[in-house]
Amino acid sequence: MQSPWIICECIYDEIRFLWCDRRVVRVADKYGYVNGLGNITIPIIYDIADDFRQDRAAVSLNGAWMYIDINGKPRIQSIYKLMPLFYTRFFGANGLVAVQKNGLWGAIDINGQIIVPFNFDFISRYYEGLAIAKTQGFWGVINELGETIIPFEYTHIDSCSEGLFGVTKNYCSGFHNRNNHLQVPLIYDKVKSFNKGLAPVCLQNLWGCINALNEIIVPCIYMEVECNFGEHSIIKVRNGNGYGYLDKLGKTIISVKYDEIDNFYSENFALAKFAGKYGYIDHSGNEYWEN
Repeated sequence: MQSPWIICECIYDEIRFLWCDRRVVRVADKYGYVNGLGNITIPIIYDIADDFRQDRAAVSLNGAWMYIDINGKPRIQSIYKLMPLFYTRFFGANGLVAVQKNGLWGAIDINGQIIVPFNFDFISRYYEGLAIAKTQGFWGVINELGETIIPFEYTHIDSCSEGLFGVTKNYCSGFHNRNNHLQVPLIYDKVKSFNKGLAPVCLQNLWGCINALNEIIVPCIYMEVECNFGEHSIIKVRNGNGYGYLDKLGKTIISVKYDEIDNFYSENFALAKFAGKYGYIDHSGNEYWEN
């Protein structure tokens, strides 16, 4: 007799989280779906199966991809070849997913209707109505109709962060906004994504930080800069003397002297190493060393 606490019998090699009242299960090398009560609702026949989103899931059978609904009925037939799970996992808020057919990329909606023609060498996953795309060797940004938002003239485009795309052209980098305005000119050797209003930028192999108005907050004098802000919104830097932290205004709050230092994230302390000793520092720079 099955225990009243067991939802799925212990007969599966893999069980995933429940989405849209469907849970992926695996037996040997085949995948299928059970519902929230553990009953098999979609046969365990697929070579690869993704979680459901918006009542659709991407599955692969004999090398061909398709989308099925929560009853296992094909909704988008297996005419698309190379559909990596990273890109098929979500229909975006606009209901679009980028897919590949005959070597070219386009985008379809949740019902399989072609919305963006297959004219591109690559299309990323849509985010807030925009996707990074590539054609004829250059990168740009398109909207959900396939219209060009940022022209195809860049050798690299980073994902949008805080409304800005990092772009590179002729080995020079800057930032485009979502309205095709070059908000930060192409004057930097490298840039990284914005985080809470700041972005690391590199000039002559040294790093600093700017804000969205291209105002220099941290001068480009450091070998490394990280703006991975936690609760305390501080900037990790490294120079020839070691590691330390600055505040969001570029003021030193933890001396740049440590051989090693961890990120704070949400904790009040970070592990640090100095002169061969390990200890902890708080976000005000107070040190707590081991005895």
